[in-house]
Amino acid sequence: MACQARLLGLTSTLLQLGTRTVVASTGPVDDAATRTLMTDFHKRLGTGCTEAAALAAAQLAADGDDRYSSAGFVCYGAG
Repeated sequence: MACQARLLGLTSTLLQLGTRTVVASTGPVDDAATRTLMTDFHKRLGTGCTEAAALAAAQLAADGDDRYSSAGFVCYGAG
C-alpha cells in the first residue's frame, strides 16, 4: 500500500507540474515483459495513437505471462 501511495503521489505531482500523461505500473512487473510491452507501446505511439490507446492496444497484444505483467500498467492524465 505504501508503494502505491508513493506512485500516486509522484503521478499527481507530475500531472500538477504540467506533465500531460504518465504511464506507470501499479505494482511489481517482470522486466522482460515490460520491455516487450513498452517497445510495442512506443511503436504504436509512432503511428499516431494516443498514449491511452497505444497502451491498451499493446496490453491486448501481449500474450502468455507477458499479459499478466502488462495489465499492471495504467495511463494517467490526458492520454
